Amino acid sequence: MSRQGKTNIVTPASLRTNIKDSIDKFKLPKKDTSVYSFEGATKANLSGDTLIVDEAHRLGDSTSGRSKSLVEAAKRHKRVILLTGSPIRNNPSEIAPLANMVGIDKAYAPLSRKNFDNKYIGKKKEKRSFMDFVKGVKPGTITYIKNKDALKKNFSNSIDKYMPSKDYYPDVIEKTHSIPMSDSQHKLYKNLVDNTNSDVVYKIGNNRPMTPTERANANTFLSAARILSNSEKPFGGVNITPKVKAIADSVTDKPSKNVVYSSFLDGGLNSLSEELKHRNHPHQIYNGSLNDKEKKAIIDKYNKSKTSTLLISGAGAEGLDLKGTRNMHIMEPHWNSARINQVIGRGARFKSHTHLPKEEQNVTVRHYLSAIPNKSVGVLGKLLHKKPKVGADEYMTGLSKRKEELNQEFLNAITG
Repeated sequence: MSRQGKTNIVTPASLRTNIKDSIDKFKLPKKDTSVYSFEGATKANLSGDTLIVDEAHRLGDSTSGRSKSLVEAAKRHKRVILLTGSPIRNNPSEIAPLANMVGIDKAYAPLSRKNFDNKYIGKKKEKRSFMDFVKGVKPGTITYIKNKDALKKNFSNSIDKYMPSKDYYPDVIEKTHSIPMSDSQHKLYKNLVDNTNSDVVYKIGNNRPMTPTERANANTFLSAARILSNSEKPFGGVNITPKVKAIADSVTDKPSKNVVYSSFLDGGLNSLSEELKHRNHPHQIYNGSLNDKEKKAIIDKYNKSKTSTLLISGAGAEGLDLKGTRNMHIMEPHWNSARINQVIGRGARFKSHTHLPKEEQNVTVRHYLSAIPNKSVGVLGKLLHKKPKVGADEYMTGLSKRKEELNQEFLNAITG
């Protein structure tokens, strides 16, 4: 690295220790290498020979200060290396800042989300059913990639496709568990429904795409419903939810290494922690309130144990290198599949299971969804084989899958 001149490394603040440890491990010249958090890099007016950005997907919002700053910083470096396992999370436009940074002398895509979408994202209205007309429901919007030939031409000869061998990675087995709400939980859920726009409720219950206005109105309901799927307490309830009970049952069923992820503390990990304490099951919580020393101690203890239970929040979705994880439990769906894939990547890593017997070199990932109970359809509904309405967890899962399909369609277009 000394022969390569000045190197600036940008990484999330929580991962700076990891980078500095790697610099020491490989005996890199510290005087030629500087490590910045995203916030620090934004203020530093960086310039040098090589710019390396870890977790580069954080630059996807081209309107953010950090993205604007580092796009400009890239122009003041001879080489730019961006590291990420998920270059696109919510929308294909997130590729624009990244592509333009590594292109340096070439603008691959419009930085403006509006201009990008106008050029590459097509929109069409879904077909309306008879009941839509009766209820006066507006047709939802379906998005797709357009101008694929122009996309492919613009990115041609600029992308190499290489799939690494899976020989040293554990197998990942994914399962989905749909857990019916309890009576008390369903009652609280109906209270949320009663205070939500009726068109939004109709679209969610029937798993239908929304208009842009409906999507904006749905955010509050979906966020609250995801919390309620884990815990009644934030809504005045007192009972443990069936989902938390199911996760606790699985974690305590037999000795192994378990990782549980939730985006929420009070409406997620803390509820599970209370139940595990009640069962005298040892566990640790990894969240953003811990300092670097505390975080390192928790991960070291987990990796050295043969059986352990680790609860992680969003702070643990990036940068963790967990060894020998056999089970991962995803408490609720996320707005995008990329976040969940990142979490899974904490436990299914390169050589993370090679110390285990061959039959144990796998990770079972369990996705938990709270579902509307069957009895909500009534006696007549059961006789007519009527299915219960789609719950918020199930709708969120479908929403994130549709985003993933659009993002993959875009990636397929630019990679040929």
